Amino acid sequence: MAALSKIFFEPFVYNNCYELGHTWTPNCWKAFFDTFLYAFKESFKTYVGFYLATSAFKKKTKQYYLSRMLPHVLRSSLFLSANACLFMAAFCVIGKLYGKFNFTTLGFFPALIASFLAILIERKQRRSLLAVYVTNLASEYLFNSFSARGYIKPIKGGEVLLFMIVSATYMYFFRKPNGLEKSEHTAIKFFVGASELTNEDHWQATEESKAKHALHRVKQLVGLSKYVNKIIALVKDGPRHKRCLHPNSCFSYLTQGAIRNFVIGYAIQGAVKLLGALPKLFHEPQALWKAARHRDNFGCAAFLGGYNAVFRLTCCLLRWLTGGDSDAHMAIAGCLAGSAMLFYPSISVALYLFWKLLESLYSKGIQAGYLPRVKHFDIFIYSVSTALLFHSAVFEPHLMRPSYWSFLQRLTNQR
Repeated sequence: MAALSKIFFEPFVYNNCYELGHTWTPNCWKAFFDTFLYAFKESFKTYVGFYLATSAFKKKTKQYYLSRMLPHVLRSSLFLSANACLFMAAFCVIGKLYGKFNFTTLGFFPALIASFLAILIERKQRRSLLAVYVTNLASEYLFNSFSARGYIKPIKGGEVLLFMIVSATYMYFFRKPNGLEKSEHTAIKFFVGASELTNEDHWQATEESKAKHALHRVKQLVGLSKYVNKIIALVKDGPRHKRCLHPNSCFSYLTQGAIRNFVIGYAIQGAVKLLGALPKLFHEPQALWKAARHRDNFGCAAFLGGYNAVFRLTCCLLRWLTGGDSDAHMAIAGCLAGSAMLFYPSISVALYLFWKLLESLYSKGIQAGYLPRVKHFDIFIYSVSTALLFHSAVFEPHLMRPSYWSFLQRLTNQR
């Protein structure tokens, strides 16, 4: 650490790679293989969970789990492990070639070389997703770095404002034919429903059937079928505008979506908290109970439930007020619904969706012939963004996203 601190006061430091990097062993080759083994073990665990979750969400067939998932897990694990151990290799090679280090060769350039070589291992279909993910992390680090140095002044609630703009743009394209990528369109439809679309009758009927079945089970459990039926009939039989595509009253449409998303939000955040509490269970038996009722669970639930409620309320109100419907109404509803992030402020979510939106708009610009296609742009973006993250891990880990810093520590076995 003393040797590393010299770099802030001297243009070069002449310590070797053992003193500055792999301090647990003087052997560069052993450091390289140690890093690979630790990284592969953590990567494999990470990607098994990742591919299981994404496969379940996409409803993959049994054939995928039996024949394709394991090769995908191994390839992604190899890519991430290579990124870690090649950083160590590039760090050592630079030190031996030049016999000294400076501010850039301690982190940025070794990481740039390692990231470029590693991303070539990963499947092409995943490179753009990884590029967006690390760009999100790198932009968050740069924002924190500039804020800490006083170059920019953070805006209170800025992440909410950014999310409102992104949400408005996404909703504007949501109803347009081929307006969004399939994955984005499916995700939005999952959270806001398909009643605002004109060609999703089957999907809507399926969702209503599921909701009716769930409601029937609830009524059976509580034994209040008679009273529940009366309340439901009263809600469903309310007014509905002739341009509204949902089958029941506008109030029913609003409340059904809000309650559904509230439950989903609580379940998602609750599952994350419960998984994080499992290692503490043996020495802290109350950890699961605390995780289940954590305030973040209610915040996420209020965010998703409120988003759906405001979005549907705005859409219906605009139809009642104007007598018509348009894509502009969707944008207004998306913008106002984005204010629900006040319940669960997250710069990480806002930035990720912002960069994902830019990627989509760039792709649309290429398809329309307005923008040039830059070959291997995703590889370039990934390499530069990851290099920034590794550089920050060396010099300013306190300015990184804490969860990513913890992941890097696990990836290298705290080294």
